[in-house]
Amino acid sequence: MVKTKVLSLLFALFFSFFYYPINAIAGIYQSTGNGNYHQASTWVLIAGTGPAIPGNTDEVRILNGHVISATSSINIDILSVQTGGNLTLQTNGGLLQANSITVQSGGVIQGFDNLSGPGGRVDIANSGSGFTLLNEGTIRGGNPGGTLFISTANGSDLPCASNGASVTGINGQFVGGSDYGGVYIVSETIQMTNSLIEGGSGNAPNNDSGPVYIGGINITLNGSTFVTSGSNSAASGTAGTVSIVASNCNNSQGTLYVDSGVNITVGTPVVAACPGVLLYAGFSSTILGSVGPMGAIGCAYWDPPTLSLAGYANMKAINLDVAGDTLKASSLAPGVLALEAQDRLTISVQTLDLTGLQVGSPYFMAGREITINAADILLDDGVELEQLMEPAPNIQEEIHVQQLSVTPTLISTVHHGINPAIPIQLVSVGNVAIDNLEVKIWDSEGWLSGNSYSYNGPLAAGESINYQAIINVPPDMEYGSKTKLYVVIFVNGEATPVEASIFTLTRR
Repeated sequence: MVKTKVLSLLFALFFSFFYYPINAIAGIYQSTGNGNYHQASTWVLIAGTGPAIPGNTDEVRILNGHVISATSSINIDILSVQTGGNLTLQTNGGLLQANSITVQSGGVIQGFDNLSGPGGRVDIANSGSGFTLLNEGTIRGGNPGGTLFISTANGSDLPCASNGASVTGINGQFVGGSDYGGVYIVSETIQMTNSLIEGGSGNAPNNDSGPVYIGGINITLNGSTFVTSGSNSAASGTAGTVSIVASNCNNSQGTLYVDSGVNITVGTPVVAACPGVLLYAGFSSTILGSVGPMGAIGCAYWDPPTLSLAGYANMKAINLDVAGDTLKASSLAPGVLALEAQDRLTISVQTLDLTGLQVGSPYFMAGREITINAADILLDDGVELEQLMEPAPNIQEEIHVQQLSVTPTLISTVHHGINPAIPIQLVSVGNVAIDNLEVKIWDSEGWLSGNSYSYNGPLAAGESINYQAIINVPPDMEYGSKTKLYVVIFVNGEATPVEASIFTLTRR
């Protein structure tokens, strides 16, 4: 009798562990043709069990030649857009949530195009830890002006925990909608190979074209990868900015690697306020590729503790500021023009390592002057600093640099019931702390969640303030209503030139 009970228990355990999951397996769906994502006729269940319309534990495959339109948000486990397939998010601000997304070569995820403008925004977010996105095709905002957001940071503009999330591009395109659509990619790990990341270009008077923001703990750009903000052909328009920030939320780590075939630049005209391009890494950064041109006024690169220029690295701007702990250029190829400023070049570091460089053509050049502030300058025996730079540098014993960068600049469309979270980052790109900093953020119409944001206190060199601007559109607002988001900064009680309106948000 006892043996019978034991055997019954073993059989019960066996079936509870093995038999039940077979009945509860998630469904695998594939598209039947063009159709609405949220209608049963669009899908056929090819494996497992599930409802008529795919749910958040299911897998979806959009097949070649099929255009699937989503009229509301999507929550799925696995999404695959195969070669020739298309997923168009028809609802502006509609959210695409998934644990795994693959876009094959020739596949497309996009916001809707709108001839009367603006085009549809694309929001992609993870629905759990371990999120993966592989893009071998195209992910883009709708034309014109549709913004592309890919965020796995749980509401932050920088990853604050190691959740294993990754965004990978292999021959992929990440593109903002034409005119002013921005591209924002945030994940713990970001790796782009032979890919294009580009803000929207076009003709948008009185507006900045599409910015690019890439934020992660480990960022690798290699192969023939191009990162560029949108150009603007309007007489009064300007190009967008590019920000690549490798850090976690408290800046204690983060690595950025830019390979030799990579090109990072802003569009034309190059008149963006500082920085046209901002590169930041909390731990180390290696630049082998081409970065620039970056903008007109005091464009800054802050990389504590180590910035390495190697191979055929080239960084150029009108005014170029490099600040951090160590600038290492000993691995540059002979005669490479590594830092090139049309007007002024300023290097403010603890250690400037120029060992291993061959005398000949200059590695550092400025149209007007080069200023060096370093506690230690390392050179090979018999090599003079003047042989590596043109013109001969001014050596300063101590320079206190206090400078802030504010990103991003954006024009966006919002929809009632969708509360977009737009990251605002202020980085201290100087080499000394700002002791008395005050920041105020608010919007003209009161759409900002919490009404306003304020910060008072010191900000150490290399540290950042990260804020999420959550926009809530009041239900009684008419279509076409606008609000402007303002960021005002005071240093030692005086307003700085960073005071600006950085968003125009329009309800559709």
